[in-house]
Amino acid sequence: MQKSGRKNVIMLGYSDALKEFAHYLQQLYMESLGKEYALDGRTQPEGLTMFGGVGTGEQHAFMQQVQKGISDAVVRFVNFRHRKADFGCARAGSTGRQLLAFVKGTEAALWSNGKPFFTTTYSENSAFNLGMMIALEERIVTILAAFKGLNAFDQPGVQDGKLAADVVNDASIYIATKLADTKFVAAHLPFVGTAAEFRAAAKIDVSLTVVDSILSDLEANRAVQDAYPGLEALKMSREFKDGEFVYSISA
Repeated sequence: MQKSGRKNVIMLGYSDALKEFAHYLQQLYMESLGKEYALDGRTQPEGLTMFGGVGTGEQHAFMQQVQKGISDAVVRFVNFRHRKADFGCARAGSTGRQLLAFVKGTEAALWSNGKPFFTTTYSENSAFNLGMMIALEERIVTILAAFKGLNAFDQPGVQDGKLAADVVNDASIYIATKLADTKFVAAHLPFVGTAAEFRAAAKIDVSLTVVDSILSDLEANRAVQDAYPGLEALKMSREFKDGEFVYSISA
């Protein structure tokens, strides 16, 4: 895939039991292979974008571009050979046979359009097979990471998001505490001004975007139970003026 420039994989599972399998693969592949540095410390951005879902619906979302648009994806089909139930269908004979037609028909269309794909067929939907499928994917990712010289088992990008979220959480608690503090209320309310002006009044050292987002959330949700305890009765409004939001806050 890397040599041909394709770094996207579309996983189409032809069973409702595989509804979350694509989401699992998305997390597994993208978290394990989406790295900035190689094991030796060199800057080496890598990744493999994975998306998809249940084939009977998802193929209608993806196939026009895959078949006739840019060639940046490999399609992966996953299905089960044995069905535990089936239902009549005039067009195909049964719904199970219609699923087979979807898989093989889409394969044929991809082949005729020169688009890459591969299919994995398992015997049946069972706990054993699902466990085997997960174990197989974990080994594939480990081998791919080894080929690329990556550490598949760390997640610094995810950690970046968690740390940044902690900053927002701390700022939200700080602002709510300030608005419940009698000294701050006496000194600064009623308040009419922008997020930048509120940031200066509250003496909080975070980005303007964070302050504005918290004030916006507070204005919209302060009356919701357990959202901002103690601030339910706070009078607050927001107005877009001269290219930015202006907040009015009073006790």
